[in-house]
Amino acid sequence: MDLPGRKTPPRKTRSLPQIRHRHRLAHRLPPTLHASRPPPTLNPRASAPVGQRACTRFVICSPALVLPPLPRSVANVQPPRGFESLRSHRWSSRYSSYFLTLCTADRAVGLTSNPVAAAIRQQVDACAHDGHWRPRATVIMPDHTHLLIELTGALPLGRVVARLKTKTRSALIAAGLRWQGNYYEHRLRDGDEVGTVLQYIFLNPYRAGLVPTTEIYPHFWLHEDDARRFRPTLDDDRPFPEWLA
Repeated sequence: MDLPGRKTPPRKTRSLPQIRHRHRLAHRLPPTLHASRPPPTLNPRASAPVGQRACTRFVICSPALVLPPLPRSVANVQPPRGFESLRSHRWSSRYSSYFLTLCTADRAVGLTSNPVAAAIRQQVDACAHDGHWRPRATVIMPDHTHLLIELTGALPLGRVVARLKTKTRSALIAAGLRWQGNYYEHRLRDGDEVGTVLQYIFLNPYRAGLVPTTEIYPHFWLHEDDARRFRPTLDDDRPFPEWLA
């Protein structure tokens, strides 16, 4: 109500751009959330998605999406030690050789049984036939498998290993086994000796006492090219006793 003898100053009116600017400032997210924005949503004051509007200085106008909490059985599951570091530093290099180790869950034994070992050997060769890698050496132990392969680059290393585990899963389940969720890999550098890696893979069952040095371990295979270089160093496909000293 206007008082007599006093002039009421004119009311300041804000333009539509000023109103929109204040609206954006009122709904800004904290700086810590800028790196993980939810998908763009429709702004009721505009006809285009906020993420596609001309002004991109401010983050979305609508409140962030709130997800329901995870069940207790899922939220309390912790990855094994070293799992994240293995995944974060893992990358695939074309035509590089990789030393791989695939273990069973809880290190349960049974991979050397005939159906399981045959399934693993078949899928290692199937990945080679499909052009995903070139196997150089393979040994199957009761609770783990060592492979030396050369990656072709047709698929990333993780996807090839995932295919091997998926294709052999039924054979492992029939034997009461399952694969461990992760795997170990080491990429051979220029200075690494391939012969040392081949010798380590070859001696694994002998060092574990699975067979004596006078017998040939049945679950060890070599590629033709590596066999021509490595087999002449053996004692008729058996290790020399001094190698195990």
